Amino acid sequence: MPRTKTKKPQIETLPEKRLLPPAELAYALNVPIWYARKLWQSGRIPVHRLGHRTVRFDLADVLNALKAESQPSRQ
Repeated sequence: MPRTKTKKPQIETLPEKRLLPPAELAYALNVPIWYARKLWQSGRIPVHRLGHRTVRFDLADVLNALKAESQPSRQ
């Protein structure tokens, strides 16, 4: 009996979520690196801790946090 080729299952590719180091985040936000550091140390932007000293940022999450912070709260 001849072998039939089976199709490989299609794997959905998710959009790549790139985590930026502090210097690249500062560049993307067009701010000095000390200001980017101030933002994450004060808890104003979300941070991914990858070790004791290593931090990375998701630019979309950071922009959303800054946008939410700048909008006046509705009461």
